[in-house]
Amino acid sequence: MEKKKLLQEKKQNVIVQSANLFFKKGYVNTGVQDILDVCNIPKGSFYYYFKSKDDLLLQVIDYHRENILELFEKNVDDLSIYKLKSFFSIFLNNIAIIEIEDKDLTEKNKENDLLFGINHNNTKKFYGGSPLGNLNSELSNLSDEINAKIVDAYFQIESRIYFFLETLSIVHNKYKSEFIDYYTYLLINNLEGTCLKLKRMRNKEPIEEFLKFFDILIDKMIKD
Repeated sequence: MEKKKLLQEKKQNVIVQSANLFFKKGYVNTGVQDILDVCNIPKGSFYYYFKSKDDLLLQVIDYHRENILELFEKNVDDLSIYKLKSFFSIFLNNIAIIEIEDKDLTEKNKENDLLFGINHNNTKKFYGGSPLGNLNSELSNLSDEINAKIVDAYFQIESRIYFFLETLSIVHNKYKSEFIDYYTYLLINNLEGTCLKLKRMRNKEPIEEFLKFFDILIDKMIKD
């Protein structure tokens, strides 16, 4: 039982590390050897856990979906519109943007760190965008199974947001609307657009724009 748990933990580590590599380098530009190097495992172990790189990709998509759904459930635990806004803000600030090692800064501070015992924060912001959106754009010509997996992941995330807005509309007359599906579509579509802008602009201005858009959309919902 302990051995089975250890194997599962090692497999999960490969999924997490691979998800990070795909996010930073892209799926196509990440080779199996890159994964082996980062995870410090032999090729045999990789193919013990996964039938192929595509099989790993399917599990990475599941990993991203579960992360986003868990983030939603953790932060949107009641019918608070402010919590829904907070979910989007956290997603954009902590998933679409991550901290990665700045190798130039690490090298620059290396001597002082050793000499004075100082631990510098040798990181920089990486404006990666949407983990699922990136894969969707990059892999649209791959297998039907992969495309279906990405579509299902989006559907589950959109369904959570739709259900929240629909329930809010029923429970609180202030938010009553016949266009919940349309508002859900606009939020998701604008969120993906914001992630693309983050990658291009490499600053947080698109996040501010999205949160303003969110306020305007909810205000429109109230006035329906």
